[in-house]
Amino acid sequence: MLFTPLVTCCLVLGLALGMLLDTPPASIAGLTAAAALVTAAASVRLGLAVVPALLGGLALACAGLVHGAQAVTNAERPPLARWLEARLPDGLSARLDEPVMVEGWLLRDAAPSATGISLTLAVVRVARLGGAWEDTRGGIAVTVGGALDAVALVTWRGGRRVRLPVSLRHPTAYLDHGVPDGARALARRGTALVGSTKSAALVEMIEQGSVVDEASAGVRASVRAAMRRYVAPFDPVSADIATAILIGDRTQLDPELERQLQEAGTYHVVAISGGNIAVLAGTLLGMLWIAGVRFGTAALLTALLLVAHAWIIGGGASVVRATAMAVTYLALRVVDQRTSPAHALSVAAAVMLVANPLELANAGFWLTFGATGALLLMSVAWRGGARWWHAPVTIVAGSLVVELLLVPVSAYVFQRVTLAGLVLNLGAVPAMASVQMAASLCVLADALDFTRVASIAGWGAHVAAQALTGSSALVERVPWATWRVPSPSPFVLLAYYASIAATLAAGWLSSSRISRMVPGIIALVLLLWIAIAPQTLARRHGDGRLHITAWDVGQGDALLVTFPNG
Repeated sequence: MLFTPLVTCCLVLGLALGMLLDTPPASIAGLTAAAALVTAAASVRLGLAVVPALLGGLALACAGLVHGAQAVTNAERPPLARWLEARLPDGLSARLDEPVMVEGWLLRDAAPSATGISLTLAVVRVARLGGAWEDTRGGIAVTVGGALDAVALVTWRGGRRVRLPVSLRHPTAYLDHGVPDGARALARRGTALVGSTKSAALVEMIEQGSVVDEASAGVRASVRAAMRRYVAPFDPVSADIATAILIGDRTQLDPELERQLQEAGTYHVVAISGGNIAVLAGTLLGMLWIAGVRFGTAALLTALLLVAHAWIIGGGASVVRATAMAVTYLALRVVDQRTSPAHALSVAAAVMLVANPLELANAGFWLTFGATGALLLMSVAWRGGARWWHAPVTIVAGSLVVELLLVPVSAYVFQRVTLAGLVLNLGAVPAMASVQMAASLCVLADALDFTRVASIAGWGAHVAAQALTGSSALVERVPWATWRVPSPSPFVLLAYYASIAATLAAGWLSSSRISRMVPGIIALVLLLWIAIAPQTLARRHGDGRLHITAWDVGQGDALLVTFPNG
């Protein structure tokens, strides 16, 4: 039962080491992996069962180390970044003195930003002004300045090839202690360089996308148009929420609303993830069941439709994660494989990490798989029952278990702890599902020219969106339900999760009450340490010394002076 999860853990360990080590000993890892495989094979011949398993895990971890290190190198120094560095004066400047011509494929639809229009390109070739084209590869984010061109927003669709002059530069890296390296994080998401161009008139579209890309872009445009026609008249914010839930386009969401949802712990409902995919999969399976298509055939068709859905909306990281898990489960149902949910979860994680090791550095990866893993653990311990109160208790218990497991991750990544999410998610998730279904019906009715149905569905999407935003407003009335904390140290995080693992292991392997309680008490103490942050509370009262902290803010100087009294 534990074989697949253990294999995935070995892979994760190797990938993590490969990504963390600046100069990973790839050759040593390769030799170690080869020696482990040879020793494992010899152990099998000798009839030793445990040794091959240990050495196989070591070999897999070593292979993950090499794979992770190579992925980091390719992301942080792709050919395009090396091309730019070779042409910088003395290698000291962060940008070229003159624009360069860039040609590449749009990875997603153009989006309005605070300073113009934002484009994300996969570059295929570049040229100095007046020079010859040179083939190279790399991802860039470009801001197109000037007046907002509505025609450009419709024309610059994902999958199309464009050519434009760009002032290329490395992303800004702030050097504050304890602040994550933003340039490195951007590179690991596929954007090695950033740039700008002065006007939309300088952007030339030179090639249409593939048939699939054009059809996908057309669907996204139809969704945006339907939301503008049938939801925006009730409230533009409701239209923005519905658009975000249907196709993952959050560019128009009000920053204040995003902040409110984040503080409430319900921001995940407007970012396409597991909940949205579950609603879509359930709806598709239900429609196929009504149509008489069932069992393996229904699972196969649903899996194909989920893959098509992920392609249409752009296949962001959270979409890929949720779709991968759903498709893995449905694929096993197609072949009538009644496997453990833990196996399906482990297979999905391993496949995603092999395809893209950099997912391991994505907080969303840990939140997605952590939440799902927490629910699986709870399902083992809590089976529910037939009484009327078992279902709501199970839902609340599931939310509590997920929060307990992910509070340290949220504190580390977002520097925030919230209690509101325990209650608000009970209303936000059904509201999200209602928005998704009503907005989907609105788009379908609009495509069939059923304006009356589309208008009613648009009103329903608006009402559900208002319920979603209204639930998050609780944090404004109860501000103590969410608070800021400093990121806990990696040691505290490791100790917390090791204590949880020890608690679970003791519950399965030990009959002693003390051995089961001690790791649980340690985990509780560490959780309180993370949530309360006593070291920060103590500093508020001062330590009798004067502190001056210099902050890197990009331009100018910033100094924080803390007096001896705090």
